[in-house]
Amino acid sequence: MMKGKTSFCTRLRRRRRCTHSLTLLRTCGILDEDPDYILDSMKSLSLEESLKILKDAAEYYKEDVIFPDAMMGRINVLLQGEQFSGMEPYYYQVEARLQAALLKFHSPYPEVRAVVRPTDDPSMPCETFRAYAVGIFWVCCASFVNQMYAERQPTIVLNATVLQVLIYPSGRFIAKVLPKWTINIFGWKIAMNPGPWTFKEQMLVTIMTNVGGGATNFFHYGLVMRLGIFFNNQWVQYGFLFLMAFVTQFFGFGLAGVMRRYVVYPTKAVWPTVLPILQLNRALLLPETKQKINGWTITKYKIFWISFVAMFVYFFLPDYLFTALSTFNWMTWIAPRNKNLAFITGSKMGLGINPWTTFDWSVINYTTPLIVPFFSALNKYIGAWIGAFIIIGMYWSNYKYTAYFPPNNSNVYDRTGAKYNLTKVITNHIFDAEKYRNYSQVYIGAGNMTMLGSYYALYTCAFCYIMLNEWKTIRDACKGFYRSLKDRKLSNYEMFDDPFSRTMRMYKEVPDWWFIATLIVAFCVGVGAIVGYPTGTPENH
Repeated sequence: MMKGKTSFCTRLRRRRRCTHSLTLLRTCGILDEDPDYILDSMKSLSLEESLKILKDAAEYYKEDVIFPDAMMGRINVLLQGEQFSGMEPYYYQVEARLQAALLKFHSPYPEVRAVVRPTDDPSMPCETFRAYAVGIFWVCCASFVNQMYAERQPTIVLNATVLQVLIYPSGRFIAKVLPKWTINIFGWKIAMNPGPWTFKEQMLVTIMTNVGGGATNFFHYGLVMRLGIFFNNQWVQYGFLFLMAFVTQFFGFGLAGVMRRYVVYPTKAVWPTVLPILQLNRALLLPETKQKINGWTITKYKIFWISFVAMFVYFFLPDYLFTALSTFNWMTWIAPRNKNLAFITGSKMGLGINPWTTFDWSVINYTTPLIVPFFSALNKYIGAWIGAFIIIGMYWSNYKYTAYFPPNNSNVYDRTGAKYNLTKVITNHIFDAEKYRNYSQVYIGAGNMTMLGSYYALYTCAFCYIMLNEWKTIRDACKGFYRSLKDRKLSNYEMFDDPFSRTMRMYKEVPDWWFIATLIVAFCVGVGAIVGYPTGTPENH
């Protein structure tokens, strides 16, 4: 076996530049910096090992809707044997080992391979003083802006993409001006400025701002509790808001840490919205080899700035110069007083059935059409059409009195058709059932009713689907979680054999009990805040 393996490797090394091998690498989405790594990985695998990897992958990914169909087709053909494939022995071995190498030493998903390298440089600075300084500064700025304008319509958001562009010059600037000192704190030597701003520092700060720079959802509830048109609870002050914001944020952090073994570590756990963030950081910081793809020789960095400038200039057209292009309700211009036309084609309170609804990319990008897989976008599109027909049927049949209200808005109405007045059903800031019976029951529009009903069905079905379809992954994650609590020296990545998990084993990890402790502390603080303030929960109900 070793002789045959050596013979294959020798032939592969001699023919590594052959048309067939290069075609396979390009077909599988291997970029210029990866062929040597993939070819070396192929050499380390025997044919029997490769077929074993392919067999396991065919079983593991058989229900994965985002697994490449072409790759699964190749795997199934290869597993049928050399004679069934109709390939020459050499090419059969190349194909089998290539597919196995991608599965074991890289990622089976071309989208992931395009933005993530399977190797790591542990010597590259990451958790540095300057990274924390830049990260804390932009977390404060982002959280302030995002919270300040969270109630604005349309909302102004500093998202991860914008922050990345701001973080990059900040990191380069602090790397130039910060003195190259080394501080000794309790035996820890901290380098103030270890050299040029690195890709890992950029990624760490991006994660910090992406996680900590958002607005907390509880402030929406705080406004409803305090404003006079709602509950008019004047005791809702900074202290209560701070405690509840602390609870919601840290409870989420703790839950995310506990769940990372279920929704992050498995190879099938691909989050499409993360990939553009990784690619942008690569374009900003990592050097790339010059290559010609489909006749193009432009660099990623250059095309990013061309696109950025073009979008910046174009943004003024639909958002300032001619705002009607943002929500392009041109069909309602035909008959401005036609209510039915506005309800069917309009974007404000209508269903938006319009062949061209907007010229504003910020409106189009709400559905992230360039990020999510096509089947997901198509699924949403089909669901929107089904929902539109349901709303039309409910509205024009006056189901539950929905014809008295606009078909597509989130307002709540009383029996007179006016917006619901919460102060009429509250006594001492607490819901009064008798006043509710004397005033009015709650009425909502057809669109709001369809949305709420769909959410109830979606969450229930999604939970059942995941539990039934991914029960093996959940079972293995539960075993790993139990083992990590039992043996604190055991790596969280011990049960995962992909290259990224093997790389992360080199670094010290945050133990699971830290996240459990965060959950418990946040829960206790939340209970204390609710009981300590006059929320009416639970003793007054």
